[in-house]
Formats: sequence, structure tokens, C-alpha cells
Amino acid sequence: MAKAKTTPAVTTTITLQQPLQRGDTEITTIELRRPSAGEMRGCQLMTLLAGDTDQVMRVASRITTPALQQHELQQMNVTDFFQISQEVTGFLVGSEMAS
Repeated sequence: MAKAKTTPAVTTTITLQQPLQRGDTEITTIELRRPSAGEMRGCQLMTLLAGDTDQVMRVASRITTPALQQHELQQMNVTDFFQISQEVTGFLVGSEMAS
């Protein structure tokens, strides 16, 4: 029997273990959406897939809601950043390669 294909998620939501503070606003959740090809400009795909911090930050700043700035990503709790990194690379490999 043929394996059923699953469609990878277009967006995912992450609940931060350590919320970010932006002025008077506390950011407790971040939504990430699958990047378009244009949002990958300037990225080295192989290093991004390897989880390179600079590459993940570059893409994450383009695909998060609320839109996270580079300095916010740099100051983020490492556990929260690792979650973002996993989601970003997961968007790239899709469900067929991940299984």
C-alpha cells in the first residue's frame, strides 16, 4: 500500500519559556511561517540546515510574527532559540525527508 503523503505545516506557534520584553509588551508566543524562496536570499542553505546560528537568525527575523529583530533573537533564551532553529530547518526539509 502506498504511503500517504502529509502536507507540512505552513505555520507553527512556539510558546517561549522565557518571554521577550518589547517596550511595555511581553511576547510570550511566536508564530513562524514557512519561508518563501525570496526570504531565503543571502542564506547558505547547507549551513542553515546544519543549524548555523547566524543563518537561522537571518531567516527567523523574516518569518516570525511578531517580527523579531536581530537583537531580540541574540538575547533570546537558548532553549527558545533552539526551538525556533528546529522549526526553521523543519520547514526546509519537509515531511517526506523528516520521516
